[in-house]
Amino acid sequence: MLFFYFLGVYGDCLEIRTSEFDELIVNDKVIKSSELVGFDNVKISHPGTSIFKFIKTKKKTFKLVDITRYIDKKYERNIRIDYEVKYKDWLRGQEKLTCILTLLALSFLFFFKNIFGVFKV
Repeated sequence: MLFFYFLGVYGDCLEIRTSEFDELIVNDKVIKSSELVGFDNVKISHPGTSIFKFIKTKKKTFKLVDITRYIDKKYERNIRIDYEVKYKDWLRGQEKLTCILTLLALSFLFFFKNIFGVFKV
């Protein structure tokens, strides 16, 4: 049961590259890719209880639409727009953190190798 809850919360952001659109319409705000100099990715975060989707209105023009089915009335949702710089789908500094955590995990394993006799051949 808890797995399905976190599965719904997982889908709480949409990402689109600036090369994929000319205009992006989000809640009456128009984001033009030509104005995003230095950024190559736009991330739109929203609560995990709602479902949003990009609808293509014209060529390279997208509109963010709430496709959540509401029981009684439609609610306004808070949406956060982040502009990011990514290198091969990695955030800046993420590769350093990944290397450090990998080295720490390996050193932890080698430390316990001698104490508990793990990895005996």
